[in-house]
Amino acid sequence: MQLLIKNFISLLIIITFVLGFIFGEDVAGGGHMDIVPFYNNFLIIKNNSFFSIPWSNYISAGFPLHHIIVGNVIFFSENIFFLKLFSFLISFLCIVVFLNILNLKYKIKDTVNSSVLLVSVIPLLSPYFRTSGFWGLEENTCYLFFLISIYYFLNSKKYYYKYFSIFFAFLCILIRQTFVFLPLILFLYYFNFSKILSRKNLFVFLFFFICSIPVLYFIIIFSGFTNEPNRIVYNPKNIPIIFSFFFIYLFPFIIVKFREIIKYLIRIESLIHLPLFFIFYFLFKSKFEILDWYNSIGGGLIYKSIFNLNFFSTNLNFNIFLFLLISYLGLFFLFFVSKKNQFIKIFVLVTVTIYSFVNIIFQEYYDPLIFFIVILFTNYIQKKDLQKFSIVILFFYIFILVLSFTYRYHIVPSLINS
Repeated sequence: MQLLIKNFISLLIIITFVLGFIFGEDVAGGGHMDIVPFYNNFLIIKNNSFFSIPWSNYISAGFPLHHIIVGNVIFFSENIFFLKLFSFLISFLCIVVFLNILNLKYKIKDTVNSSVLLVSVIPLLSPYFRTSGFWGLEENTCYLFFLISIYYFLNSKKYYYKYFSIFFAFLCILIRQTFVFLPLILFLYYFNFSKILSRKNLFVFLFFFICSIPVLYFIIIFSGFTNEPNRIVYNPKNIPIIFSFFFIYLFPFIIVKFREIIKYLIRIESLIHLPLFFIFYFLFKSKFEILDWYNSIGGGLIYKSIFNLNFFSTNLNFNIFLFLLISYLGLFFLFFVSKKNQFIKIFVLVTVTIYSFVNIIFQEYYDPLIFFIVILFTNYIQKKDLQKFSIVILFFYIFILVLSFTYRYHIVPSLINS
């Protein structure tokens, strides 16, 4: 009975995704605007040979692989519908690959495991995954390459699978430069530092170099790591904002093993977090006393709730304290979930460093990326936890989706009209 219920819920999630595409849902709020420059990119790539593309007319902070693929796949039409349809179909491919990765990781031999199936379709509830899939955006193409890379990383059947993993990891960078953490993780994993001059190391190094050539090409073309250099500015305020994202998306993982975190908190060594929090608080407090872009756009759910909507208080000092407390809890959750996992440390270090040099960040940068990273790179959710986790993560993402719908279609219009 439980199997049938979970399979039915998985089917309903898929149906909501299809309906969202049909009715032009834009729950994240930016799809209807972002598709305009993306359509421009599609046209200039479709109507020009590669070496004659006027890159000065290209509009995106990311590298152009997604647009190159779309421009060549949809060679038969300039109808914007096919641009949307491409990303919609790519989104389903992501789910298929993710399901196969989960079956591989958890050694599922059944044709259909209801808990694994339910977990695999959860990204279809992510507001940002949905908007990208409905509005022809580039993120889900990047996630597809990311997931394919992870599939070959976890699958050691053939020795050459590691080269497939590296190849698809570099394809991610050619869409989203922040995914540079993935090739870095793979290099540290595949390169044998105890036998630096070995033949295997030479092959790995040469393959990494060959795969990096297209990245270097676009760095030269764009005269930097992005086509929007005006966005590059050191903004340490982004650091606690990022950890507030971790608080949100690690919360369901914490709930699954809530007893373990309670056991840790009652131990004497957990008291170290009190002085650490106050250091964190005084380090970033002044950054939130200045009005900036975040008072109108960006910042994510928690920032908007505390500072923009004054959901808890109108007192700025209290709001700063509350936000930094939640942000530090996100850092604590990260510490608890990752433990000694080196892959997670690299992911966090690289992405936080990159995003601290961006003028403004959005919650979409980490959703559903954190979900994928924790599931695939850690052993935090074990096979015995899948049944409970599938239910917790389902309710969590339903809550996030409903909240996003409320904000996008109720709160924002009421603020505009007031």
